[in-house]
Amino acid sequence: MQNTKKGFHISMKVTFMLFTLIPMILLSVILSIAIVSLSSKKLDSSTKNSLLSVVDEIGLSFDYIFDVSETSLKDFGAAPIVKEYLKNPNDPALAAKAQAYTLQCFGNLDGWEGLYIADWNTKVLTHPTEAVIGKVLREGDSLKGLQDSILSAGEGVYNVGIITSPASGKLVTSMYYAIKDDDGTPIGYVGGGFFVNNVTGNFNDVSALGLKSAYVYFVDKAGIMLAHPDESKIGNPVENAAVKGVVAELANGAHPAPECVTYKYKGTDKYAAYYVGTHERYVAIVTADKSDALQDVNTIVVTSIVMLVVGIVLFSILAVVAAISVSKPLTAITGAIGRLSTGDVTVECDVDSKIEETDRMNDAFKTLKNALNASIGNVKNSAQELAEAIKSVDDKTTENVNQVSQINNAIGEVAETSQIVAEDAQKIAEKAVELGEDVDTLNSNVSNLFDESHTIKNANDEASECMRSVYTSGNESVAAMKNISDKIAETNAAVEKIGSAVQAIESIAAQTNLLSLNASIEAARAGEAGRGFAVVADEIRALADSSADSAREIKQIIDDIVTLSNGTVEISNKVFEVINKEQEDIETTQQKFSVLSESVESSIAEIEIIKDMSGKLNEIKDELSKTTSDLGAISEELGASAEEVSAACQVVTKACNETQEAAVDMSNTNQGMTEAIDFFKL
Repeated sequence: MQNTKKGFHISMKVTFMLFTLIPMILLSVILSIAIVSLSSKKLDSSTKNSLLSVVDEIGLSFDYIFDVSETSLKDFGAAPIVKEYLKNPNDPALAAKAQAYTLQCFGNLDGWEGLYIADWNTKVLTHPTEAVIGKVLREGDSLKGLQDSILSAGEGVYNVGIITSPASGKLVTSMYYAIKDDDGTPIGYVGGGFFVNNVTGNFNDVSALGLKSAYVYFVDKAGIMLAHPDESKIGNPVENAAVKGVVAELANGAHPAPECVTYKYKGTDKYAAYYVGTHERYVAIVTADKSDALQDVNTIVVTSIVMLVVGIVLFSILAVVAAISVSKPLTAITGAIGRLSTGDVTVECDVDSKIEETDRMNDAFKTLKNALNASIGNVKNSAQELAEAIKSVDDKTTENVNQVSQINNAIGEVAETSQIVAEDAQKIAEKAVELGEDVDTLNSNVSNLFDESHTIKNANDEASECMRSVYTSGNESVAAMKNISDKIAETNAAVEKIGSAVQAIESIAAQTNLLSLNASIEAARAGEAGRGFAVVADEIRALADSSADSAREIKQIIDDIVTLSNGTVEISNKVFEVINKEQEDIETTQQKFSVLSESVESSIAEIEIIKDMSGKLNEIKDELSKTTSDLGAISEELGASAEEVSAACQVVTKACNETQEAAVDMSNTNQGMTEAIDFFKL
């Protein structure tokens, strides 16, 4: 079948050239980068070493000048005239001699600001400038500080370091050397200093480095610029970070060793090689631009690029020639293979190549063509026979699938029926269990009802007996209430009689009172003779009044008794009526209890019948439960058998379907193979 896939393609000639040129270009680029990198590193290291060597030489020279200057000052102070004059400062001859000695020594020194002799109180005794002689340089604490510093140097020279001279305003190195008496007592000192710029100017020439941007400058330990090609920077703090770091280390008490570092200043990469002088008096720095130092690397880069371009051109020419000689026979073989891929087995390919692999490819093409011509014919015949066999298998498989499908449907119906039967048997079994529980409950309830019925009957009999007793008691209560009513009536009659007697007493009391009044009147008439009779009359009146009061009280009591009696009569009448009503209710209740007793006896008989029926119902329940259990087991067995048969049918159906699918696949494959065979021209 023809390959119709499309996409980006390149020719073999281009491929061969690419595979030849790309490694060469990559190798050349890598070598160039490696050469440039190594050259840069080596040149960088060489530049740092050169700068470090120069600054180290400058520093050692500067330190040597300091040492020589200190030795010169010490030699100046060691002359006998100096000590002799300090012992006799008022001797004019010694003064003249000492002044001449000072001028002589000062004249032999190059670049010194001054040289002088002073007593221990800093009074100048000799000096090249006569106007200074006689001046006192220090007083008070300043004097004491200077004396202590000079003595701290012991037998050596106290070097203050680089300072700005108050006399000239220029940078000088101020030094002092103590002059002591024979017993070691200081009697004075010699002092002097040289101009720093005169010394640093000797180190400005760094042309030996071959770097246009290189120059030298000096700072003190506080980072203040002492000497610089740009005089405007002198006296100002240093700006670059590298020297600031060195100054910070000095401030922390360290003494950094000479080193060359790189830093960036205003966007330019620079080198800085520094040297810290003895006693941290100064820091010498040699600096240069990194681009200036690595300028030779750029030459190497340009040379490498030129060589790379020339190599690419030469290799390209060789690659084109080689690609043509290799690709021509391959192109012929490729064309023949292209015709063979279209199904033309009759194609011929004869190429002549000096490359062994190309000849083998040509031979392999011929062998493949002959093999295809022979095998495709055999395959075509076999494909026809296979197509007929596939059709026969497909027909029989289709018939088997239909038969198995019918069996499977029938088995499915049996399985569904057995499932329904099993479910119904399960439901009947569940209902039988519920029925058994209900029957058990019914038996229990019937037994309880039977027992309660007897209890009710006994209670009814006892209640009937109690009602008879209550009825009898009620009759007795009626008779008793009748007697009470009669007794109350008799009491009321007796009370009425007492009332009549009380009225008689009231009448007698009234008459007695009247009689007493008359007796009092008569006693008054009788005068003194009737006085005793008057007393009797008063007593009689009092007795009459007392009798009247008692009669009234008795009458009130009688009225209260009558009222209470009448109320008692009313209550007794109501009680009588209630008892009569109770007698009637008791008689009715007794009749009801008789009817209830008969109903209870009838219920007991019916309950005994229900009890017998519930026993039979329990036996039926047991038989039903056993029958449903057997039916469920049979249904489950039938369902399991149906499932097994159904599963077997499914397996058979699946196998038939797979066979049928395989037959279809084989038919499609055979069809494709037939089409593929038809593709070839035999």
